[in-house]
Amino acid sequence: MPWRPRFLTPRYALASEANEAGFTVGRASTPAGDTRVALFVAASSDAPTGWSARFAVFGPPVLIACADWVCEYLSGSANARCSMAFGSGGGDAAACPSIMVFERELNLAAADRFAAIMVQDAVVNAMNAIDRH
Repeated sequence: MPWRPRFLTPRYALASEANEAGFTVGRASTPAGDTRVALFVAASSDAPTGWSARFAVFGPPVLIACADWVCEYLSGSANARCSMAFGSGGGDAAACPSIMVFERELNLAAADRFAAIMVQDAVVNAMNAIDRH
C-alpha cells in the first residue's frame, strides 16, 4: 500500500471546525452516508495555483490518503507531473485530476478506486460552489 504513509501522516487534514472559515466546501458520500469526505477550498495568494485546500474524512484509510493527496495537488505542491494551470476566474471542474492520475500517483488498486471517485466528486462540488459565488 504505497498510499499508507500519506494516511498515517496527512498534511492537509482540517485541524478543527473553526479552521473552515473562508473556505468553500465540497462534499461527497456513499448512498448510505457511512463514508464521507468534505473538501475545503479557498483562494490563496501563497499557493502556486492560487488555491489552498484542506479535508475532513469519515471513512477508510485509502479515502484519507486520496483526500490528502488531492489537497496537495490543488495547492500546487504535488509532483510536477500533476501540475496544471488553474483559471483565474474561479473554480473549474477540470481542476480535478483524473482517476488515472490518482491511480498512478498513489498506486491505487482497482478495489480502492471508489476513494478517488469520492474525492473527485468533492473537488467538483467545491469548484462548482466557487463558480456560483
